[in-house]
Amino acid sequence: MKILQLIVVFIVTSILMTSCVSTKKFNALDADMQKTKNELNDCQTNLAKGLVSNKKLNEQVKDLQAQVDDSKTQLDAAKAAAANNNNGQLISTLKNLNILSPEQAANLDQSLKNVNASNSEQLNLTLVNK
Repeated sequence: MKILQLIVVFIVTSILMTSCVSTKKFNALDADMQKTKNELNDCQTNLAKGLVSNKKLNEQVKDLQAQVDDSKTQLDAAKAAAANNNNGQLISTLKNLNILSPEQAANLDQSLKNVNASNSEQLNLTLVNK
């Protein structure tokens, strides 16, 4: 009977010893897990900061793009107004000089319109390239 008790105690002890992790290993794994959790928290914090920063920068890009579009529109309007004003002044000055016949004035007017159209095309190409 004593032998049977010894065998049972030996078997139970063997099972318990093999299923347990040593305290040293457990503490090392626990410390490693805590370190990994801290690194994960740091990464999540940095990600959140990066997302906020990205959102702000995207808003700034949209604002700047709107300013660029407004500036292009104003520039186009100013150039068109200046071109129309200059052509009108030239035609009226030339008509007042009485140097050109009405047919020549009409030809000059058509030439100025062609130049204005060419300048407008160049302006469009310039704006597209920018």
